[in-house]
Amino acid sequence: MKKLYSLIFAMLFLLSAAFVFAAKTKEVPKAEKTMPFSKGLNLTGWLEGYGNSNWRSELFGRQDFEDIKSLGVEIVRIPIFFEEFSSGEPDYIVEDWLWDKIDNAVKWCTELEMYMIIDFHNDCGGIAKTRPDIEKVLLKIWPQIAERYKDSGKYVLYEVYNEPHMQSGNIAADVAKWGKIQGNVLKKIREIDKTHTVIVGAEEWNSVTQLLKLPDYKDDNIIYNFHDYTPSLFTQQGGSYAGLENIRHIPFPYSKEKMPPIPKNATDAEKWRMENYKQQSSEATLAKPLDEAVKFANKRGVVLMCNEYGVEMTYADSEERINWYRLKSKWMDERNIIRLSWDYRDKFGVFTNDSNFPTEARFPEDLNTDLLEAMGFNVPSLEPRSRPSWFENAKKSGDYTIYKNGSAKGIYMTGSRINTKISENDETCIYVP
Repeated sequence: MKKLYSLIFAMLFLLSAAFVFAAKTKEVPKAEKTMPFSKGLNLTGWLEGYGNSNWRSELFGRQDFEDIKSLGVEIVRIPIFFEEFSSGEPDYIVEDWLWDKIDNAVKWCTELEMYMIIDFHNDCGGIAKTRPDIEKVLLKIWPQIAERYKDSGKYVLYEVYNEPHMQSGNIAADVAKWGKIQGNVLKKIREIDKTHTVIVGAEEWNSVTQLLKLPDYKDDNIIYNFHDYTPSLFTQQGGSYAGLENIRHIPFPYSKEKMPPIPKNATDAEKWRMENYKQQSSEATLAKPLDEAVKFANKRGVVLMCNEYGVEMTYADSEERINWYRLKSKWMDERNIIRLSWDYRDKFGVFTNDSNFPTEARFPEDLNTDLLEAMGFNVPSLEPRSRPSWFENAKKSGDYTIYKNGSAKGIYMTGSRINTKISENDETCIYVP
């Protein structure tokens, strides 16, 4: 009898071990429909018009695109404030200088065989809300975009609208309203351009939860998109915009030994997040929405994308930040979710400082190589480039015309706006003899 009990116990032990092993090696769902690209970056701060200013419109040039391509980046997303850089009501005619910038990006990406997203961006932070009549703006501007780029080739993608958030107080109504608006805009685009892939997203700041409630747009050339900044206690720690200004040095993944004490001046919301961080930051919690989104995408027969994910570097410990990017990138790669991090330069960037200026966040010497490696990008040689000063170039060429040969080449400032200069004879042009 003892032998029988021993045999039964051994069998039960083996079965339980098998179940544990199966649970640990359980395959994750994979998006069945894919694209020729899988990972990329956002080029922020370039064509975004906070305060109707375009003073950073010279931030990126062809060399920057070549540098980005060398990292193994397959796709870039360009946030563009079309509404701000237009004539406004009633026709919303897009300004010529903006077309010139986008044309250059299309040209460079096509030549480099790197995909790009024309992202209809907006001010989605603070107390800003999506205007209730946004449909009329989109229906005026998108035909202009589609008409201009309908023959631009395979490397261009459209994104209907970034992070809609109407915040009417009735989220169900907002979700339904946005779903219809987006469908109408998609229909308008398809009247002009039936070729290019269109990216659609959900209400509540491109929520992955609300993504599952989007209508079926009956279009076999669209990508369903969401954004991922979870868990926010970690990704946005220290940020007043997220109500986390008192929080610092949060670890990722969760570690009891590394967790800082709850600050004495913490708000109730901060206390709750810290007390629940272990559960909120677990792989089970963070990966569940990804799995649900993959299953939804497969049911719809569409491609799945996350074209914003990231951690602000200001208050996050560097090693913990890198851990987050490594795991998030891994989880999305395992599920065939296309991923684009927010951003290239600036506070969420891949450099060791948070500047968005190439003179301060220098390529390649200021790149965060550990972060690049964690995200699956190439790590270039960090040997500094030769960067002759403007005076050295001017002396060599004999051309001291600032608006022809200097940092203000071809431009002048009026208030917060940059304008194009035609020649040094224009009265607003500065000339140094």
